Amino acid sequence: MAQAQGWGLYIPTKAYIYRYDEQGQRHEIEVPLKAIRDRKKPDVVLQAKDVLYLPENRTAKNVDLAIQAMTGLSSAAGAAIIYTSAGR
Repeated sequence: MAQAQGWGLYIPTKAYIYRYDEQGQRHEIEVPLKAIRDRKKPDVVLQAKDVLYLPENRTAKNVDLAIQAMTGLSSAAGAAIIYTSAGR
């Protein structure tokens, strides 16, 4: 994680390990990140040639974007009210 420069802005609750067997078939192993962070599950050990996939937490991203949109809208509306009130 340190080499990948951390979790990013939207920490996922799950990750996936893609592991290939001797026949070249890919196996997907779910990693319960939230449970590991909460110390309810043990760490999952990576093996050579494993690929760790961290999907973006879309729910957290959408909530953040909604808050930004509402905050920007309310600020613009408040500024417009103050501006029009001051002009009278």
